[in-house]
Amino acid sequence: MNHPGVWITTIMASSILMITMGTRQSMGLYVGPLNTDTGLGIVSISLAMAIGQFMWGAIQPVAGAFADKFGPRPVLLSGLLILVLGSALTPFVSSQLGLILTLGLLTAIGSGACSFSVLLGAVAQRMPATSRGTASGIINAGSSFGQFVFAPIIGKLIQWVGWMSTMWAMAAVVLLAIPLLNRLTNDTHAPAAAPTPEGGLKKAVADALRNPSYLLLHLGFFYMRLSHCIFSHPFAHRGRLVRAIAYCRQLVIGLHWFGQHCGQLVCRFVHQSLSQQIRVGSDVWLAGRAHCFVLGGTQN
Repeated sequence: MNHPGVWITTIMASSILMITMGTRQSMGLYVGPLNTDTGLGIVSISLAMAIGQFMWGAIQPVAGAFADKFGPRPVLLSGLLILVLGSALTPFVSSQLGLILTLGLLTAIGSGACSFSVLLGAVAQRMPATSRGTASGIINAGSSFGQFVFAPIIGKLIQWVGWMSTMWAMAAVVLLAIPLLNRLTNDTHAPAAAPTPEGGLKKAVADALRNPSYLLLHLGFFYMRLSHCIFSHPFAHRGRLVRAIAYCRQLVIGLHWFGQHCGQLVCRFVHQSLSQQIRVGSDVWLAGRAHCFVLGGTQN
C-alpha cells in the first residue's frame, strides 16, 4: 500500500461503493413518505424491499460470471445505469407490481452488479497481490461509510423537497460514479480462461457444501444479517413517533457496519500471528458481546 497508485485505485473503488451502497442502504428512509403518498401499505413496500435484498445477493455471482467473460468494465457500467434507471422510475409507480419492478428488481440488480464481487475483481487487476487484502478492507468500509454519509443527507432532503425529488437527486448522484468507474476500469480485461475443473460447477458446489468451513462461513453471514435486523427493530418501532429518529437509526446502523469493516482492518494487523480458528473465534465472541450490550441498552 506504499505506492500512490495503489491508494488512488483503492480510494476510487471505495468511493464508487460508497455512492452505490450508500444510496441503496438508505432506502428504508423512503418507506414512510412512500407509504403516505401511494397508500400501498407497509407490507407491500416491505415485500418489494425484501425481494430487492434477495436479488442484490443473487445477482452477484451472475455479474461475476459476466465479468469473467467480458471484463469488469461493461458489467459495472451496466449496473450503474440500471441502478439509476430503477431510482428514477420509482417515483412514477403507484402499484405493488411497479414497486417490485423498480425497488425489488432494477435498483437491486444494478447495485448488486456494481457491488463487491466485480469491483474487487477490477481492483485486483490494478495492484500487487501483497496490497489486495488491505485494499479490500478499505473498499468494504466504503459501503458502510456511504450509509453514514447519505442517511442524514437523504433524511433532510426528504423533509425539504419530498421523497420523489430526493430519489431523483440520488439517481443523479449515482451518475457521478461513472467517471470514477471509467478511470478505475481503464486497461482492465476479462481474466484468462482457467481449465474447467473435473465435474464442472455442479461438483464444485457439492464439494463446497460438504466442507464445514464453507457452511460456517454462511452461518457467520446469516448471523450478521440477523443481528442487523434484531438491532434495527427497537429503533424502527420508536421511529414511528419522531421522523428524525428514522434517519438517526440509519445513521447508527451505518456506524455499526463502518465499525465492523474498520475492525476487519485492525484485526488484519493485530491478528497476523494468530491461527485462523482463534482469529475467527475471537471476532465472533467480541461481536456477540457488543450486540448483547447494544440490545440490552435499547430495551430500556
